[in-house]
Amino acid sequence: MKIKKMGIVVFILALIIGRMHCAVFALPVQWQGNGHYYDLVAGYGNWTAIIDAVNTNYVYEGMNGYLATITSEGENQFITSLFANQSDVHMVFLGGTKDSYGKWIWDNGPESGLLFWDEAINSGPLYANWGLNQPDRPDVHYLAMCLETGAWYDVNNGGYTGAPLRVNGYIVEYSPVVPEPDILILLAMGLLFVFRFYSIDAG
Repeated sequence: MKIKKMGIVVFILALIIGRMHCAVFALPVQWQGNGHYYDLVAGYGNWTAIIDAVNTNYVYEGMNGYLATITSEGENQFITSLFANQSDVHMVFLGGTKDSYGKWIWDNGPESGLLFWDEAINSGPLYANWGLNQPDRPDVHYLAMCLETGAWYDVNNGGYTGAPLRVNGYIVEYSPVVPEPDILILLAMGLLFVFRFYSIDAG
């Protein structure tokens, strides 16, 4: 009887864990400034393909990954201090993109859709850390950062143009999230089930 009860408990806990999608692809590092986690991934590729892959496949401890959206000087400095000179990656994609009117927005993550820079007025409502004379090309629409300096550059989809080196990596960011209501319900049910049967056994 106890074996049967334990089997039911294991099944419920396995179901809960399965709903949390806890696939781990790397060992990101947490910044205490916002509680988010960051990871550096090396490799060449197109920004459009990379952002789709990150948003679809990267999960860490239940948090969905996205191309980093940097919103403060402290966050920018943390990323550069963490990853500069740690590998052969020098230029990385971030999650910013530009529309045909010169407006730069964050394209994924919690800040998705937020404007951070407007080329028409050479200013923006949010933090930006453009390199000298950047952005400088109307025909390139993707955001990259130099890990050694923290400066931002506008580049084309493949990571060329407007930057000292071709982009050969990207920063993945993970934000802590509140568990979905159904996950909380499953967890509560599992705990109540365990408490009930172990209370019966103890009695």
